[in-house]
Amino acid sequence: MRRGSSGRRRRRSASTEVRGPKRLVELAAAAVFRGDAEGAWRREALPQEVRGHLEYQALLLHPKGPLEDVVRLHGHEDDVVCVSAYRSDDGEGRLATGGLDNTLRRWNAATAAEVDVLSGHDNPVNCVTSMRLSPDQRVYLVSGDNGGALRVWRDADGSCVRVVRAHQSSVRGVSIVLAPDGSAQSIVSVSMDKTARLWQPGTGKRVAVEVMRAKARIMCVEAYHAQSGRWCIAAGLRDGGVMFWDAETGDTLCPPRHRHTRCVTCVTSFVRPDGQVRVVTCSWDRTLRVWDGQTGAATGVVMSGYMDWLLAVAVATLPNGEHCVVSGDHSGVIRVWDAAGAMLGEVVSQEQHGVTAMAFTALPSGQTRLAVTSWHGSVRLMAWR
Repeated sequence: MRRGSSGRRRRRSASTEVRGPKRLVELAAAAVFRGDAEGAWRREALPQEVRGHLEYQALLLHPKGPLEDVVRLHGHEDDVVCVSAYRSDDGEGRLATGGLDNTLRRWNAATAAEVDVLSGHDNPVNCVTSMRLSPDQRVYLVSGDNGGALRVWRDADGSCVRVVRAHQSSVRGVSIVLAPDGSAQSIVSVSMDKTARLWQPGTGKRVAVEVMRAKARIMCVEAYHAQSGRWCIAAGLRDGGVMFWDAETGDTLCPPRHRHTRCVTCVTSFVRPDGQVRVVTCSWDRTLRVWDGQTGAATGVVMSGYMDWLLAVAVATLPNGEHCVVSGDHSGVIRVWDAAGAMLGEVVSQEQHGVTAMAFTALPSGQTRLAVTSWHGSVRLMAWR
C-alpha cells in the first residue's frame, strides 16, 4: 500500500472501512501465497487494526508459518519464568515449569493435564532441568531459586531428595554434564554471585573443580559436548559478556566475549550436520548471536530486528538435520530463524505477554510442541509444523 499512488491508497482505505479487518487478512494471505515476506510476516507491514485481529495470528501461522497455538496450561499463580521438557521413567512426555509463586509444576505434554505441584522452594524458582542417574537411569529434576538453593526432585513420586545451598545469591541457571551412558555426571549451576559451580548429582557435594568465576553476574548457562570430545560450559553475563569453560578442568576456553552490549538472558546449543557445535545467545540488546562451541569465537551470525528485550531462545532440529532457532521477547513476539540468521516467520501474542522461556517436546504421535512460558502465569503449547 505504501508504494501505490495516493488515489490507490484512498481506494484501499475505503475498502477497509467497508469490509473490515477480515478483508485485510485476505489481502495479506494473498501476499503469503505470492511469497511476499514483507507483506506476510512482518506485523509492521499491516495496519494496526489487523495486528490485534484474531485471524491475523492464524494468517501468520498458515500456510507457511511453523507455529500454532494448541492449548493453554493454567495453574501457576504468578509469572512463569522457566520450563524443561523431558520424558518420565515410563516414557511419558512431560514439562516442568517454575515461577515466582515458589513452585514447580509438572504437566503431561500430550494431554496438557497437570500432574502435580512440587512445593518446597522458599523463593521464586528461576530455572529447572532434568537428568537421569546411574545405575537405574531414573529421572530427576533439578531446580534453582532466588535464595541460592538447588533442589533435586525424584520424578517418579515428586519427592524432594536433596537440597543444596549452592550459591550466596540467586541461582539463574542449571544444566547437566553427561556421562558416556547418558546419565548425569555433574550438575552445573550459575548465579548472580558471579560463580559457576559443579555438583555431584548423587550426593550434592561439590565436584573437585576450581570454582569458575566471572567479573559480572552470571544469568544463564548451557553445558554441551564439543566436537573435541570434551564437555564445555557457556554462560551469559549481566554485562553482555559470554564466557566459555572446560567442564573437566574449569579453565576458560577464551577471554570473555563482549559482542552483546547488554545483559545476556538465555543460551542454548546445537550440533550442525557436519558435527560442529554452535552456541546461541540472546540479550536485552535485542539481538541473537551464534558462537563456535569449540573455540568460543563469534561466527558472525547475528539475528536482529526486535523492538524489545529478548528473553528466550530454543533450537528445533528439522528432519533433514538442519536447525531452526526460535526466540521470544518481552512483548510476546516469537520469531523463527534459520541457522544462517535469516528470519523465517513471526508470531505475535495477542495478550502481549512477554515470552520468558521456551522448550521443544516430542509427542507419542510424532508431532512436536513448543512450550512457551510468560508473565501472568501463562504457559502455552504451540504446534510445530
